[in-house]
Amino acid sequence: MSSRASKVKVVALTGAVVLAGVAGACRGDRTAARPRQFFPDMDDSPKFKPQTKSEFFTDSRSMRPVVEGTVAFGMLQDVGVVTSEQSGATMLFQDAPIPARDRFLREDDAYFRGINADGTYLQSIPLRAVIDTKALQRGQDRFNVFCASCHGYDGQGKGQVGIQWSYPLPNFNDPKYWDPNADPMRSRDGYIFHTIRNGVIGPDGAAKMPGYAYNITPADAWNIVAYFRALQASRQGKLTDLPEAERQRLLQLKTNQIAPTTAPATTPASSTPVAPTPLPPGHPLSVPPAAPAPAPNKEGSK
Repeated sequence: MSSRASKVKVVALTGAVVLAGVAGACRGDRTAARPRQFFPDMDDSPKFKPQTKSEFFTDSRSMRPVVEGTVAFGMLQDVGVVTSEQSGATMLFQDAPIPARDRFLREDDAYFRGINADGTYLQSIPLRAVIDTKALQRGQDRFNVFCASCHGYDGQGKGQVGIQWSYPLPNFNDPKYWDPNADPMRSRDGYIFHTIRNGVIGPDGAAKMPGYAYNITPADAWNIVAYFRALQASRQGKLTDLPEAERQRLLQLKTNQIAPTTAPATTPASSTPVAPTPLPPGHPLSVPPAAPAPAPNKEGSK
């Protein structure tokens, strides 16, 4: 073997030993230094982060405006009703009767915003909102979930959260919420719908009630409005408004509640007063015996 070949072999072996030692020493070690990136474009792909500045666009905005004519798509409440047969869960949304194009564009201000063409609130629930027994039941369910904690199940503002408020919450039976003569604006169905979806802002600009549009669809908001009116009607109605069978049932219930209960026969009480049973000595409620009167002083008496 030539001396040249021997030198090459020695250098190769020395390099292998050094690399093995270095690799073994690095195993399990921690370092604050950035790792070596042989393909940096794979780890750090170019992209725009929200609300950051861009040097590419002339307005320096990384977030671009929506292209004109773009239609939002893919949200669950815009797809339709989720039935128990499809998902095994209870119904979540009830916007299915509305055509898909209308659900996406939401151009109907009366149905989706509760306002007329002139910007005033609707006087009554729009015909597009189908209100039947199922809708009232749905409205009751949504009211109990989102409203009753503050306003109470009867709408009188006495919910478990409402009674802790720093000021009294409104009573929905107040005439201003149903009588146009008392309040031309708050008595409108469109105002109640708008309040459910957008909340209430006080004169000082602070939110007095949060909006629930994020979790209550327009269909459910109209269902709540319908149940809201049913609560008011239950307070304003008369017994003669009910069917005969229901009227007789309520009258019977009322009779049973006010009828005096028959007390069991007992032995006539004696007219002689009975002395109370004395408490044992040492009882906390027992009265100690009166101290005897002191004996008279014979020397001082005459």
